[in-house]
Amino acid sequence: MRFLATVITLTVTIALAPAQTITAITNAASYLQPTLPNEGVAQGAMFVIKGTRLGPGTFAVATTFPLSTTIGDASVRVTVGATTVNALMYYAGDTQVAAILPSSTPLGDATAVVTYGGRPTPSFRFKVVRNAFGVFTVPQSGLGDAIATLGNGFVSPLNAANAGDIVAFWGTGLGAVTGNEANAATQTDLTNVPVEAFVGGRPAEVLFRGRNGCCSAVDNVYIKIPEGVAGCVTPVIFKIGNIVSNSVSIPLASSGRACTPANPAVSASRAAELFAKPTLTTGRLRMWGINGARTPANPDGTTPTQVDQAFAKISRATVPPGALGLGGLFDIRPMGSCWFSSYAVNALPVLEIPVPGVSAGSTLTALGPGGQRTIGNRTGPGDPSVTYAGTLARPAFMTGGSFTITAPGAASAAAGVGAFSVTANQPPPLVWTHPLAAPVVVREQGFTVNWTGGDPNGWVEISINSQSKRETDNGVVVDVFCNARTSAGTFTVPPAALLALPPTSADLPLYVSVKAFSAPAPFQAAGMDFGVMTLGNENFIYNGTIR
Repeated sequence: MRFLATVITLTVTIALAPAQTITAITNAASYLQPTLPNEGVAQGAMFVIKGTRLGPGTFAVATTFPLSTTIGDASVRVTVGATTVNALMYYAGDTQVAAILPSSTPLGDATAVVTYGGRPTPSFRFKVVRNAFGVFTVPQSGLGDAIATLGNGFVSPLNAANAGDIVAFWGTGLGAVTGNEANAATQTDLTNVPVEAFVGGRPAEVLFRGRNGCCSAVDNVYIKIPEGVAGCVTPVIFKIGNIVSNSVSIPLASSGRACTPANPAVSASRAAELFAKPTLTTGRLRMWGINGARTPANPDGTTPTQVDQAFAKISRATVPPGALGLGGLFDIRPMGSCWFSSYAVNALPVLEIPVPGVSAGSTLTALGPGGQRTIGNRTGPGDPSVTYAGTLARPAFMTGGSFTITAPGAASAAAGVGAFSVTANQPPPLVWTHPLAAPVVVREQGFTVNWTGGDPNGWVEISINSQSKRETDNGVVVDVFCNARTSAGTFTVPPAALLALPPTSADLPLYVSVKAFSAPAPFQAAGMDFGVMTLGNENFIYNGTIR
């Protein structure tokens, strides 16, 4: 009986042991998901494998050259067709390993197997491609401010680049090199790789693209910052052929080293004061009404649609040296710029600035000509900085005029910010002059949007959205955004942004939205360093296609 009890105990223990699996394989810098047009791991790139029981509980990290094919008793084997290669290991932990894909790896559909403690995972599919440059970012998520250097320091809101400065972006995935990749790389300009760079929507001169001699598989792209672009959160996109990088940002200044905000509600000197604080608390409020939507159920857009939206972010961040990565807490993207982000369907979007949210009270109250509405507190795990959000109850609420948002304030200074009240005017309706037929977007040609109306002192935000999926129906959503001055009346979304969008299908059409926002209205509260509210109107189509 004692022997039988021992067998039963062992059987239960084995049954409850966590599975040894791979859940994702991505570029180590961009983290772009499979099913996207710019997915895949380039020959010679560093890549990340995520899963369970992939390595030791405490990370084992390579600290010297030459690199080995095993670290912490973990190894990675990659197979393409009849060829199998052993990856060079950089680190290994329980839920994630990083390795270098040898430049000799053939192109095409591949499988990877992680072996830890003598036990291999089931194989996992991914693509080996020629080029797929990813930029390392401050939040280590593929989003937000880039890891970029100016001279001997990082580019940051208090060490911003000026027009004409040479900035080095750090990433991986430019493509294959020759030589022994187990050793530190030879720093050579890969002139055969046709890298293009776009900063704030403007082309930038590429001066160098190649490995950095510090490491193996780590790439630098040196660019000259173009004229006429400034902002604390300026989008940057790299492009090789029709493959675009992740969308990142950097702080730029018109002069000096403190970034010049694109947000007209805050001056450059005020921005410098904010970034110099040890702790920075900011509030951003948005409300907008949807004027008329062309959808499969309403193809000509004649049926009124009103599903007014509101959200607020109250964020509190401990400011790192130079305010590295915090430009987006109160600034907007410069006019004429585009950027994009992606996230898995049925998953929360990854935050560009993952800082804690704080309270301004249990609910916010919106008061307008049509009455009063409540904006609920929706803070939750995994989405800490979105403090309040919701669809405003019908009947239509945002139909023009002056609106006031009030907050009762948090229970204590430690819990959040004090009471506040801010008033702004909703801009006149925006008339999107696109034909009634559904739009067809051709990535390589760009997509032009024309409009009239709106607030001449405000701006227009154009968004284009499509979703990919595999046979498992686990798709990825890509959102492309562009900012333009309302007074311009027209804007062309460039190929460098559209190339990130997955193709549409009959059941997953293209979504195109044009929002007109008012000039930002600043506000204050106890415990808040800066707050701003904008009101808007939106028109959208949800039956377009992209190819």
